[in-house]
Amino acid sequence: MDQYNKKFEQVDKRFEQIEVQLVEFRKDTLHQFCLVSEDLKNRVHQVAEGVTNLNEKFDRRIDEIRKKIEEKHQDVLGPR
Repeated sequence: MDQYNKKFEQVDKRFEQIEVQLVEFRKDTLHQFCLVSEDLKNRVHQVAEGVTNLNEKFDRRIDEIRKKIEEKHQDVLGPR
């Protein structure tokens, strides 16, 4: 019977070691996920800022083109 108890103690000890390893693995994985997700949020924010800047630039250019078209249109129609 002592032999079985000894084996069970060894198995219990091994399970405890594995549990500690799993807890550490979980912590490491969570830490890495936080780092990656923070980097991804920063990159998405940069892309959003770039899109906003491009929209503003396009809006300005469209306004300039419309103004030029109106001026040319007035030149074609002549004075009223």
